[in-house]
Amino acid sequence: MTEVTLAILIVSFAMFVRGFTGFGGALLTVPLLSLIWDVQQAIVVVAAVQVVTGGALAVISRRSIARPELARVLIPSFVGLAVGAVLLSSLPVHWIARALGVFSVGAGAHILMQARRALVVRSAGTVDTSAAGLVAGLLQGMVGTGGPVIVPYLQRILPGSASLHSTLLTYFLVLDVVRLVSYVPLGVAGRGAIGPSIYLLPFAVVASLAGGRMQIQVSDTVFRVAVAVLLILAGALLLI
Repeated sequence: MTEVTLAILIVSFAMFVRGFTGFGGALLTVPLLSLIWDVQQAIVVVAAVQVVTGGALAVISRRSIARPELARVLIPSFVGLAVGAVLLSSLPVHWIARALGVFSVGAGAHILMQARRALVVRSAGTVDTSAAGLVAGLLQGMVGTGGPVIVPYLQRILPGSASLHSTLLTYFLVLDVVRLVSYVPLGVAGRGAIGPSIYLLPFAVVASLAGGRMQIQVSDTVFRVAVAVLLILAGALLLI
């Protein structure tokens, strides 16, 4: 199997999962693409692919986006993202990733056990929202994924899988755009990422749209189980 074919298969699978659940694309792609590319190149390529696919899905599902909740959680996330990027060079990220992995497995297991019960939607105060956004942004900047924090939080306050799915897509789309733009002045977004991004995009777009279409056709319970399984998988990958 050639390097190009393997990259297409990895990205297509990850973007299908992301299209279905609303998150998890980078977590699935970066570790696997790093086996065939430089890790910096893999991060930039995945960020570029996610901006395009996430933008397409967010436009399609824009009517389901919980805009007030999204705005409230994004503001502290920007602060956390900036702080996380700074702390990346000074803190033991390996241990932080492991702690996040344990939390992710626990959150996924909890959602899985509650999946067949009726979803009780709860309101969140300013402190809860700020804390969730800050920690998710911090982890996004430090270890590349805030999903294990922001997913359980949004699931607790948003009714129905459509709203959760659309809001998650838009949340990570905004953070991906900020990350990608920040790579330019840092010199990270080099020419080596342009070619792979171009040939991977058609496959990524088709796969993400297929995942988004499947999400519409499943029940809330099935969607919640899928989210829980992905959180557990994410945690396992962070613990490796």
